[in-house]
Amino acid sequence: MNILNYLKGRYFSFFVGVLILIATAIIVYPAWIRKQYEVKELQAQLAHARTYKSIVSEVLHDSSTAVTQPASNIDKHAYKREFANRKLLKELDVKPRDVAAQSDIATHASDSVKLAPRDSVFSYHDKWVQFHFSLRDSLLSYHVRDSLSTFVIREYKHKFLFWKWGTKGYKIKIVNYNPHSKITYSNYLNID
Repeated sequence: MNILNYLKGRYFSFFVGVLILIATAIIVYPAWIRKQYEVKELQAQLAHARTYKSIVSEVLHDSSTAVTQPASNIDKHAYKREFANRKLLKELDVKPRDVAAQSDIATHASDSVKLAPRDSVFSYHDKWVQFHFSLRDSLLSYHVRDSLSTFVIREYKHKFLFWKWGTKGYKIKIVNYNPHSKITYSNYLNID
C-alpha cells in the first residue's frame, strides 16, 4: 500500500499528462487527416484551374458560332494522376497511358420559336430542330441535331517572310453549326 501511495504521489501528474496527450491525439489526428485531404483537393482544383483556359466566341457569316481556346499541355504523369477520368476510360477499355489528347466540349441549346397550329397539333421544324406538340395527347416530341467541328491549329514560335518554324503552342477552334445552341465549355489537353 505504501508503494502504491508513493507511485500515486510521484507519478500522478505524469499519468495525467500522458492521458491528456493521448486524448488530444485522438481528437486532433482525424481533424489533421481531414485538413490534409482538403489541401490535396484544393491543389487538384488549382491544377485544373491552371489548365482550363477561357474561350473566345465569334459568329460566322452563316450564324454558326466558333470558339477559340489555347490548348493546355500537360505531362503524362500529371494526366494520369489528376485529369484522367478513370471510370470512363475503364468503360472504354482504354488505359490512361494510351491517351494522346483529351477534348471536352459542352453545349447549351435554347431558342424561342413560333409554333404553327394545325388540327390541335402545334409544330415547328428547321434544319436543326423539330417540335410537335399534340393537345389531344398532351405529348411533346422533339428532335435536336447538333454538329461540331474541332480544329487544332499550330502556333509557330518564329516567322520570317514566308518561313515558319518552331512550335509555341496549339490553339483550338471549335465551330458549332447549330444556331440554336451555344458552346458553354471547352477544354483540350495535349498530353506530352
